[in-house]
Amino acid sequence: MYLRLTTAIVFGVASWVPALGEVTTSEFFSDPISEGWELVAEQGDVSTWVAVGVFYQDLPNNCPPPPVCDSQALSRSMQAFNGRASWFYEYSVSATADHNEISNGAPTVVATGNAMGNLYHATLASDRVKLSGGPNLPILFLDVDEGVPHTIRLELFNDPPPGTFHWYVDSVLVLEGLAKSPFPDFDSRITWQGRTWMQPTLNAWYYIRAGDIPVDGSGDFDSDGRVALFDYFYFSECVDRSASGEPAFPSCAWADMDADGDVDFHDFGHFQRMFTRSE
Repeated sequence: MYLRLTTAIVFGVASWVPALGEVTTSEFFSDPISEGWELVAEQGDVSTWVAVGVFYQDLPNNCPPPPVCDSQALSRSMQAFNGRASWFYEYSVSATADHNEISNGAPTVVATGNAMGNLYHATLASDRVKLSGGPNLPILFLDVDEGVPHTIRLELFNDPPPGTFHWYVDSVLVLEGLAKSPFPDFDSRITWQGRTWMQPTLNAWYYIRAGDIPVDGSGDFDSDGRVALFDYFYFSECVDRSASGEPAFPSCAWADMDADGDVDFHDFGHFQRMFTRSE
């Protein structure tokens, strides 16, 4: 927490602008639409607000019986990343509705795919996750702890084709296999939504990030060839994660400068020297 506090006070990071180029991020210091998302669908009684870097969707399910009651979906293009050797997305979310909603695409979904038939689909409820790699690829159901946010990460390695996919839940590799074809590619998008079926839900979205997988130990989160203030924001988060017992790999491998499995003040010394050289 100390490094993140330093970021806010010393460097003046009071709001956030999504990065351009090698990574795109929504940290929800402002409304998703102002951070580059397009509202593609909304129906029913949906209330949303942003508070301390969290985007809340309150879906009370005040409507007739299903199919589909309250819902809100947002999307953005990933075509800027077409043809990359590797690509990831990672998001953190919590929901109050339980696993009985999952079969009907609720309470939270993040899907990335394109017109060529690639689809990676994650559904998370308060107590369970469903991961699917599309037709002919494995489907996994995984129980998770209730009452806390969970982090889902997808990594794609496209070289050599067709490539491989790797799913992580809370830093644990839970599903992997051969991809259908390299992704992102033609008409690629990420879409995320909150939805109710039979239960009301309060969804809390903490962040959504996507882009090139940064090189391990590089200190360069956005893979732009320099270690800068933007990278420091995420470095400080990695310190917090390690302090809470989370391993550096996979989310923070780029910040683990001494390759010892965590991100601490030893890594900060290396990061600081690289930061100075990049200026």
